[in-house]
Amino acid sequence: MDKLSPEARESQKEKLRKRYADPTNHPSYKGGRILRSKNNYIYIKDRNHPFGGKQSYVAEHRLVVEKKIGRYLKPEEAVHHIDNDPQNNHPDNLELFSSHGEHTKKRHPEVAERARLSNLGKRRSISTEFKKGMTPWNKKSVG
Repeated sequence: MDKLSPEARESQKEKLRKRYADPTNHPSYKGGRILRSKNNYIYIKDRNHPFGGKQSYVAEHRLVVEKKIGRYLKPEEAVHHIDNDPQNNHPDNLELFSSHGEHTKKRHPEVAERARLSNLGKRRSISTEFKKGMTPWNKKSVG
């Protein structure tokens, strides 16, 4: 394989920069719509969305519900796919919940029950979570 001179390499980079200055010309561009294989949800690129994340992608089902109700969803609000198909983002197939906990209780009762049973008899509070005399991790003094 031939090694390019630094000048030729820089020239090649400049040609590519010009060709792909508009990201819609890039071969990997899919119209700002991607399918994330990890969770099977569709994401849309929206640079102006306040909850767009690092690369400005927002889950399509959240955008559909936002359009339907006429406001941005709060981060704690959850959207449920009634037919359990994460790619079916039709407005009639989406249900909005005020919290993820509410969504789990109503639509995934087996998960909520498993969590309830695993926490039976356990008390969690600042006063009982730490041994007497121990400084909690969030109360350590700055030395």
